[in-house]
Amino acid sequence: MNKDKITPDISDNLEAGANKPPRHSKEKNKKKFSKAQKIIISAAIVICVCAAAFGIFSFIQNIDYMRPVKDICSIYNSRETDTDKLFKLIYSGSDKKAYNSAYKIIANSDSYYSYFESIPTQLEDYYRDNAASGGSNIKMKFDITGSKEKMDDSQLAIIYNELESKSSYYQEIIDAIDNLGKEDYQTLADSMGISYKRATSLCSIIRSRCESKLKFNVTSGYYITGRYVLYNKDNETTQKTERLTLALIKLGGKWCIYEGRGDGVRLATGINSLADSDIMWDIYTNYIQTIR
Repeated sequence: MNKDKITPDISDNLEAGANKPPRHSKEKNKKKFSKAQKIIISAAIVICVCAAAFGIFSFIQNIDYMRPVKDICSIYNSRETDTDKLFKLIYSGSDKKAYNSAYKIIANSDSYYSYFESIPTQLEDYYRDNAASGGSNIKMKFDITGSKEKMDDSQLAIIYNELESKSSYYQEIIDAIDNLGKEDYQTLADSMGISYKRATSLCSIIRSRCESKLKFNVTSGYYITGRYVLYNKDNETTQKTERLTLALIKLGGKWCIYEGRGDGVRLATGINSLADSDIMWDIYTNYIQTIR
């Protein structure tokens, strides 16, 4: 037998081995690939977490369409008498900040001091009278007795057009404020019993609110049929509003009550003026508009 044919040539093996990459080189490539994978996986996780967070945030925003209604009910449920907090609960969306800021300016004015001063006492009397007739554990809620319908595009368009039709009214107020001079602001300050600085700030608040009504979007909405109800611990109704349909809309990214707020405020506070009057409209018509 020829040994040369059975035993491999060492030189051949060496030559063959010379063309193979070193073993540690393969391991190094493996490690590099693993690092790349980690970067890709980490990036994917971050994207997924952000997407999930955005989805959850959007979901929470959408299911929170009843928040303005709950805020009104909380006036009664917390037996609120603080007028400052009251305005934060009555109004929703961008109006919440505007009305609260305006209240802080006019609360101690000669024009509105007596009105605002009387509100806590009226609320206390209302809560006490209800407790005397229906019990001390009375709560308030919006009782859904009918349908809950998500607005379609055509229904949202109708509301959008209704809001847009009021643009001339808001522009009129903006123009009136823009035309005020230093003497006019002083006249406003004197007539309301506030400082010149507070008069200019008040006009700025009203103007900003009107501007927000000129640039807006309505992205979602619900029609919900039911009634506001006061009920005791035995779940017996002590007072209730007529059956009504709430129109809740997402205006400028925030939920607000488009129709049906007044009935709730009236039942929660027992004060018609809080439900029916618009304090900013009152300031404009009775003071700003009369200057010129």
